[in-house]
Amino acid sequence: MRFEILTMISYNKSIKMYYHIVFLFVGLLFISANPKEEICSLSQNEQQRIIGAHNKWRAKVKVDSIAWSDELAIEAQKWANYLAKKACRMKHSKTQNGENIYWSNYDSTPEEVVGDWASEKKYYRGGKIKASKTSIYGHYTQVVWYNTKLVGCGRAKCKNGDEIWVCTYSPAGNYIGEKAY
Repeated sequence: MRFEILTMISYNKSIKMYYHIVFLFVGLLFISANPKEEICSLSQNEQQRIIGAHNKWRAKVKVDSIAWSDELAIEAQKWANYLAKKACRMKHSKTQNGENIYWSNYDSTPEEVVGDWASEKKYYRGGKIKASKTSIYGHYTQVVWYNTKLVGCGRAKCKNGDEIWVCTYSPAGNYIGEKAY
């Protein structure tokens, strides 16, 4: 009788172990069949640096500071991941929020990303936004848009090692016929 009980206990442990091994094997198979997209979500430090870079440019034109939004960051990260799968193609999403996109063939810093957008300042003279000019200064004017309160950003690596950054803004800016600040 004691031998039978030990055998059953041993048998039950073997079955449990078998299921654990099968579960682990199936999980590994799933991971290898669906390789995880390379996500480079921003660290807390990078988030603060993105905010600091935006607010540096906003202070120059005397508009209120902008704050970080995790919700907007999730939206931006999803779009960055999508663009990374499309060979880092620069294409805007259909978001109702504002959006800036940055592409680089090296690891960029938050300051470089925002600085590149802000470099369009030289083309904006402070007047009303014109439809014909948004491609020239639209990144800058979104960075400093007077009533934008929140930003969230994401970053993803493309297969070739390039990276794509997306920042999403709320409320959106760049309304034709309005001034940025």
